[in-house]
Amino acid sequence: TPLRLDAVVDVDPASAHVLVEGTAYVPQRAPWGLLPDDIPIATAIELYDVYGAGSHTRALAPERGTVVVLGAGHGGKLALAAARDAMAGGTVVAVDVDPAAVDVVTSLGLCDVGVVADLRDPLGALEAVTSAGAGPADLTVVVASATGCEAAAVLLTAQGGSVLFYSMATSFQTAALTADGQSADVTMIVGNGYAPDAGGYALDLYRRTPALREAYVAGTVGA
Repeated sequence: TPLRLDAVVDVDPASAHVLVEGTAYVPQRAPWGLLPDDIPIATAIELYDVYGAGSHTRALAPERGTVVVLGAGHGGKLALAAARDAMAGGTVVAVDVDPAAVDVVTSLGLCDVGVVADLRDPLGALEAVTSAGAGPADLTVVVASATGCEAAAVLLTAQGGSVLFYSMATSFQTAALTADGQSADVTMIVGNGYAPDAGGYALDLYRRTPALREAYVAGTVGA
C-alpha cells in the first residue's frame, strides 16, 4: 500500500509492527477491511495478513476426508480452524518441525493429529505422518515458512487430491517438476492472498473459535 510517512511513533524490537503516523493511499480495487473493535489491533493485523489461508482452505476442503496443514504458525492455525469449520467429518492433521507449535494446536483441538517432522525431508515427513495414522491427504495446505517443502507436500497428498501452496517460500517450478517425477495426479493451486471476503471470514472464525483465540494468544510460532 502506498504510504506517505509523516512520523515514526514507536519501535518495539519484540514486535514485527512499527507504529507510525501518515496517510495510506488505497486504490479502488485494493482489498481492505475495517479494524474491529472487539479484537486487539495486533491480532487483527495478524489475521488480515494471513486471512487468505483460511478462506481458501474453507473453499477447497472436502466435506469428509483428510486435510493436512504443513506449518503451524499463524497461517497454519487459521487453516486448521477453517478445515475443521468446513468439514462435516474427517481428519485434520498438523505438521511442523517445532514440537512446541505442534503441541499448541494439538492440545487446543485445532487438529486431530499433530506430527513433528522436518518438511525438507520428504521421506521422513511421509514416514512420520503415516506412523501417526494420518494421510494421505485429500487437501494439503502449505503454509510453512521454510523453503524446500514442495516434495513433502506432493508425497503427502492422495492421488486425485489437491495441494494449496500458500507460502511465499514455494518454488512452483520445483513443485511442478516434483509432481511430474513422482507421477502424482494432484491439482496444485497457487495461493492468492486475496479472497472476496477480504478478511471477514478470518475475523468471524476467530470470534467463534475459542481454540483459535487461545492458539494466537499462545505466541508467535512458525509461519
